[in-house]
This record gives sequence, C-alpha cells and structure tokens, in this order.
Amino acid sequence: MKNDTGNLARSFFSSENREELFKSDPDKRILAAVEKGSKYDSLFEFAPMAVFLGNTAGKILMVNQKAIELTGCSKEELLVMNFLSIFPDSDKAERKLVHDGISQGLTFSTETEINRKGGDVVFVEITVRVLKEDETILVFLRDISEQKQIENSLREREVRLRELNATKDKFFSIIAHDLKSPFNAIVGFSNLMTEQIKLKDYDGIEEYAEIILNSSTRAMELLKNLLEWSRSQTGRMTFNSEYLDISLLIRETTDLLKDSAQQKLISILVDVPSNMQVMADRAMINSVLRNLLSNAIKFTHTTGRIFVTAVQNRDECQISIRDTGVGIGKENISKLFRMDESFSTVGTHNEKGTGLGLLLSKEFVEKHGGKIWVTSEPGKGSTFYFTIPVVLY
Repeated sequence: MKNDTGNLARSFFSSENREELFKSDPDKRILAAVEKGSKYDSLFEFAPMAVFLGNTAGKILMVNQKAIELTGCSKEELLVMNFLSIFPDSDKAERKLVHDGISQGLTFSTETEINRKGGDVVFVEITVRVLKEDETILVFLRDISEQKQIENSLREREVRLRELNATKDKFFSIIAHDLKSPFNAIVGFSNLMTEQIKLKDYDGIEEYAEIILNSSTRAMELLKNLLEWSRSQTGRMTFNSEYLDISLLIRETTDLLKDSAQQKLISILVDVPSNMQVMADRAMINSVLRNLLSNAIKFTHTTGRIFVTAVQNRDECQISIRDTGVGIGKENISKLFRMDESFSTVGTHNEKGTGLGLLLSKEFVEKHGGKIWVTSEPGKGSTFYFTIPVVLY
C-alpha cells in the first residue's frame, strides 16, 4: 500500500473519473480548480460528497469533511472503523454486496441506507471504485434522503389519488343508479295516470299518486344531500361555528319531520336538557339531525318509536337517535359511512336509501372534531350516536 496521497487523489480525480463524480452534484468552482491544477488534497477534503479511502479488507484509511458530516462521527472515530460498520445490521443483503465488492475489487453503484451516529438512518447513493495499482478502494456516498422523501411522498400521493378517483367513480355510479330509480317511477306512473284519466278509468289513481309523491320526496332528499355534499367537497360550504342551544335545534328538526313520522304512526320522544350549549355550525348539525331522523323514520315499523337523547360528557355533547326498526346486520355495519361501499336497505314501507346522508353526516361531524358511530341488531332497531364540542365556561 503506497502512502502517496497525491497519487491516490490524481487517480481519483483523473479526467475520466471526475465527470462521473460531479454529474450528479455539479460544483463548477471545484471543477474549475481541478482544471487549473489546484492542490489535490484540498479537492479531496472539500469534495461535495462523502469520500472514504480504504483497503480491500474494508478498513477506513482516510475520510473527507463530508464523510464526517454524513456519518455524524469524528475523523478519529471513522479511522478505527470498518466501512461495513456504518451499514445497518439488518440490511444483510446490502452489507454482503458492499463486502463482496470491496474484497473482490469490484466497481459498482447502488442505493442503500447507512446508520448515522445517534441512531438516524440516512438514504445514500454509494459508488465503490477500485484503484488496482494502489490496492485501494474509493467509496463515494451521496445523501439522497430528501430525494427519497420526495419520491415516497409523490408515490403515496399517486396511490391515494388513484384510490380517490376509483372511489368517486364508484360513488357517482351508485348515485346515478339511485337517482334513476325514483325518476323511472315518477315518469312511469305519471304516464299510466295520464292514460287512465284519458279513458276516465280512475281505478288505482290514488295509489299511483302516492307512489309518485314518495318517489319525488326521495329524489328531492337525495338531490338535497348531493348538493350539500358537492358544496362541501368544492369548498363552497363554509364552516360557521356559533353558540347553539342544541335542545332547540333538535326540537326544530323533529317538528320538521313530524308529519313523515305521523304517516307511519311513529312516536318521536325527545329527552334533551334545555339550554345545552354547544359550539357548532347550525346548517351542518341540522343536516346531520335531519338525515339520521329521516333514516330512523324510514326504517321503523308502523306504530314504532324513535328516541332522541343528548348528554353532556365533560367537553363534548353526545347525541343519540334510537329506533325500534329493522336494524342492521354486523356484516353491514362496517359498510356504513363509506363512499366505496354500496349498502342500501329497503324501509318498512319500501322506502329506499342511498347512504349519501350518512356519508354527509360523517363528514359534517368530523369537521366539528367529533365522531359518529352506530350500534344495531337486526329486528330490534339501531342507535346512531355523534358528538360535538360543548362550550366551556
């Protein structure tokens, strides 16, 4: 082993090698210095990447300033180390590759990880070159951690965007199907009524009118939810938090839906403390209550009951809407509140749902920092819960 550092540096920075060295991280100032014949030891010391000189046994003989910065070790610490010791013990494949390359005098490049002193892991591009005339290896390490983070972030975003696009495609397919059904009923029975009226045949007219009314109501409900969801997704629905008496808002919503409940002889029982203050967006919470109550009415049998309660738990208000309806099987509960799952149960009067109301409710509740969930048992009914923050004094 020759100790002439100048010869090693000359071999390292010969015209055939330096273009490869600097192409990934150009430094015109240093390259100009090489062309003018500056001191090779200074060029080695201040090279823009970590450089290690060692023997074929892997012992480190010389390092530059970048090597010290990259590893977090002092020069003295590095000069008593084997080059392989800076690689994670768990990365056996890379350690073997580097070991074989060094011991067999191979020239190669790869990307891997190294251990920085203190436990941090750094992604690096490693290039090993062999100076056969000196039986010396040159190892170049370039920190590519930031590049890897950007690549991983872009990859994750790409996967996420693909998932969102696929989910939305499926979601709009469901919506289109569910909109088509009530409009088909409206058009079909309207034509039938028209033909029968022309013939002065009034048999079944009242039944047809009721079907048209129910289909129109369902289509209007779906369109209303779709409009709210669209406004929310496009940022056109602003979040306006204000002091609200949740007991008043609950009673307003139940009064609004009382007629629908009375048509099925359903009783709505409200047990909410008066003057329970919350900090919430009135329109959003009203939408949540309206959707959950509408579902409860839809899936509750004639003469059934719906219970609306609210309790204050420290810094949040928990509202529950329990019905004595058809209930939901365990295998289907996980499909609720999801855009990528299609789950619809026929109501007790053949009413149909789309799940959009629950999706919208989940989004609005989460905008408040709350959560929404359900417990249910087939044949015994369901209870939907959601929380919103309480005004603290």
